[in-house]
Parts: sequence; C-alpha cells; structure tokens
Amino acid sequence: MAEFPPVMKADDFQLEKIAPTFENARTVFTLIDGQREYLAQWLNWVKFVKTPEDEYPALVKGFDTKKGSYFITQNGAIRGSVSFVELNEADKRGEIGYWLSRDAMGQGIMTRAVGVLELYGFDVLGLNRIEIHVDTENLPSQAVARRAGYAREGVLRKFMMLHGVPRDIVVFAKTK
Repeated sequence: MAEFPPVMKADDFQLEKIAPTFENARTVFTLIDGQREYLAQWLNWVKFVKTPEDEYPALVKGFDTKKGSYFITQNGAIRGSVSFVELNEADKRGEIGYWLSRDAMGQGIMTRAVGVLELYGFDVLGLNRIEIHVDTENLPSQAVARRAGYAREGVLRKFMMLHGVPRDIVVFAKTK
C-alpha cells in the first residue's frame, strides 16, 4: 500500500501529520480536555487521554506515513482529526473515522476533510469501497457522511461498546 503524504491541502484547511513532540501533545490534549464531555459521548478513547503524556503515543502512531491519520489544521490551529481507522489492502476497502472541535462545526470542514481523504483512498490507494461507521444517536456525524455522498446501508446492532454499553452503528458507504 502507498505511503501517506505529511500534508494534504484543501482550500481553507489542511490535513496534517503533526510531529510527535510533547508541545504538540499538550496542544492536542488541551483541545480534547476542553471539550471532554462532548467528545466522550461518541468516542471511547477520550477517557484514556487524561494528560498530555497520554496523547503522545497517538501522535507517534499517527505520524507514521504508513498510517492514514491526520489532524485537521486551519490557520495554524488544530480543529479535529480524520483518519483511515481501518484499511484492508486485500479487499481494497477502508473505513474513515473523524472528530471535530465544537468551534469548527457548521463550516463544512469535516465534510470536505472526508472528501480529501476519500479521494486519496480511491485514486492513490486503489480502494473500491470506503465506509463510515456512526453511532445511531450521533446525528451530526451522520449528516457529515450524507453530505459527503455516502449511502446509508444499514444498522449493525450492538456493534460496539461505549462506556460499557452496547451501541448500534449506522454504516454509510461509498464505492468507486
């Protein structure tokens, strides 16, 4: 599989692999910590990020050019993240996951960020199918998938655990 570039540019933001420094870990931690309750509604990993040091290993992992993990930056500020959370080279499919800071919502940033990563997946990685999995109650993330042109394919019942509770997931997909 091809390597991921350090930066992918869009009109008013970019997808960027952030260097794994403790200063950057502190910046990302501060963003997450400032909206912990909001993000934790949908993301299990938030409870494990209690200090900047907890965020550092994620920066190291995401900086790897073999990983499709990016931060969304705009005017020098981190706004969120979009990543291939799963890539299956043999079956030529992937799954995109994302989160966005509350202050960046309503600007179409995430819809366009998904589009940038999707284009790379189809055109460079040669994927035939990309999925987005969203909690059935996470209406803003479902709206992102719809606006990005993904078709709702169905619900996976009790597909994942969120804070010890089984959750249903809506599967959205786009094919090449």
